[in-house]
Amino acid sequence: MRVWATKTLIALTVLTFNILGPPVAEAENAAEVGAVSIALTEVEKGWLSGHKNPRLGVDPAWPPFEFFNETKLYSGIASDYVRWLNKRLNINMEPVPKLTWTEVMEKARAGEIDILPCVVQTSDRSEFLLFTRPYLSFPTVVLTRDDAPFVNGVQDFKSGRVALIKGYATVDLLKRDYPDRDFYLADGIEEALRAVSKGKVDAFVGNLASITYTTQRLGLTNLKVAATTPYKYELGFAVRKDWPELVNILNKTLDSIPDTERTEIHGRWINVRFERRTNWTLIFQIVGAIVLFGIAFFILILKSNRTLSREVSERKRTEQELIQSRAAARALLDATQESLLLLDNKGIVLAANETAANRLQMTPGQLKGTYLFDQLASETQEARKARFDEVLHSGSPIEFEDTNKTRIYSNNYMPIQTKTGEVSGVAIFAVEITERKRGEEKLHENIAELEQFSKLAVGREDRMIELKKEINEMLRGLDQPEKYKIVA
Repeated sequence: MRVWATKTLIALTVLTFNILGPPVAEAENAAEVGAVSIALTEVEKGWLSGHKNPRLGVDPAWPPFEFFNETKLYSGIASDYVRWLNKRLNINMEPVPKLTWTEVMEKARAGEIDILPCVVQTSDRSEFLLFTRPYLSFPTVVLTRDDAPFVNGVQDFKSGRVALIKGYATVDLLKRDYPDRDFYLADGIEEALRAVSKGKVDAFVGNLASITYTTQRLGLTNLKVAATTPYKYELGFAVRKDWPELVNILNKTLDSIPDTERTEIHGRWINVRFERRTNWTLIFQIVGAIVLFGIAFFILILKSNRTLSREVSERKRTEQELIQSRAAARALLDATQESLLLLDNKGIVLAANETAANRLQMTPGQLKGTYLFDQLASETQEARKARFDEVLHSGSPIEFEDTNKTRIYSNNYMPIQTKTGEVSGVAIFAVEITERKRGEEKLHENIAELEQFSKLAVGREDRMIELKKEINEMLRGLDQPEKYKIVA
């Protein structure tokens, strides 16, 4: 799971470097299901035939995973998986409408919801739900304003200064790990992001995909990813406790989805562009009115000119929003403390963020187009090139730590593959862990010193008690009162 979560983070990073890719397809245009074999037993087929219309409980506002769009259509990554499963299994999973996420969980606990398509497994939810294997995994990060000081994690913030989303798994995880802290519970991700942007709270803990998607859409440019966390959003389907048969059916069907289909689904919702469409029907109606009603010719021309002027202004405003969205996405990458690089299969730098370039004493523009391993210190150059070659030849990600001069780094090298499976490049994610390592070493030293001191102190106390006992015994032998009172 750790490798998959890291791979997801790198994939998001690579996608964000080209954030204005192809526009989002309408949900109705999702790819057709191919001829994929699913080995269902006769018992499982019989069970499905008796459960054709499961009730679906969805989060109405959690893009890009799942949400209802402006036309009230169920949308997002999970919605495409649901449509794929519906077609493949010949069933009709339909969302129960007009429910908040809190209401969805309440109805699932009461048995009034059959399936949750995109949910993290927790100990509390496991009391009334069964879970498939995760089909999505995304890292959880700490988001702050871009003028905030350096932080290591949630522990650096005061009580009540970190935002979480009400009812989400992060609430259970952080309350478990920080029982002495209070958290600001937002009703949704937009409220949480705006609270950080306006300084109402200091940070927001959430998954990187939702943060990237919503930050672009809202045009928030004063935020940065300040730190990673040990938590990951491992997302799968959850099924009511008395339907164990469906868990195995869903696992088999999810495993059968081709990698190309998964890539298309994820790219459709993660590589997002926000745009407006021209209402050509209205334009044709106006032109038709001009032809049919010549008497109003000049009046309609004036009206058309005003409409065109508004459209031009609207188009310019939309273009500016897109520019700001790209700037926001780039700002998030440049603000993080992690080095992010994208190399082709020759080791040439295709893209890099500010952190990576600064560590090599260059700008991103200077670093782009260079051979990366010529820029590295001699003590790490050969070893990192060998790791790069290993990823190219194996097609598998690797994670390792190394030392550059006096600084320690944790590195992830991830293959970038074409649709045919050929490795076309490598994405690198590196974070400095020197202070953490030194902190761990100092902690171990302090513990050892404390244990040694404790042993000495206990031995000294025992010896004093023995001496007091001997003195009291000698005084009794001389018929004199005891001098020391021994307390057990």
